[in-house]
Amino acid sequence: MQSERQTDEILMMFRIVFDTNVLISAILSDGAPSLLLRKGMLDEFTIVTSDLLLREFENVMQRPKFKVYNNDDEVHRTVQVLMQVADFVVVTSKFSVVERDFKDNIVLETAYDGKVDFIVSGDDHLLSLKSFRGIKIVSVKEMLDYLKDDQI
Repeated sequence: MQSERQTDEILMMFRIVFDTNVLISAILSDGAPSLLLRKGMLDEFTIVTSDLLLREFENVMQRPKFKVYNNDDEVHRTVQVLMQVADFVVVTSKFSVVERDFKDNIVLETAYDGKVDFIVSGDDHLLSLKSFRGIKIVSVKEMLDYLKDDQI
């Protein structure tokens, strides 16, 4: 049986990219995406992101349907916190795996260049892939279940 410290060290090795939709859900509600984001911010695993993903997050949060729930200061604070706690990678890879929504390829590129273990998404285009070049693509619930199961 592993000690608590050994379990924490194993979890710290996990590198996870959040799809923009998961990050937005985490910010706008207090459900499972928010719990997962808090776990990352508490160093239970490493959050990996890129300038491309953060710009997409900022752009999406400017849409009228999201402006009702947030303001520019909240978005700016969220980006600042992510820049402090996340492992920031420079994306050099280019993939055209998801043709229906080319922005989903940014998630794959960030994950690949960031050498992550998991992509967490709510997007059917990505979830239907199940994995990409050895990177597991899972839902928020699956990731939370995996983290819980791995702690046993």
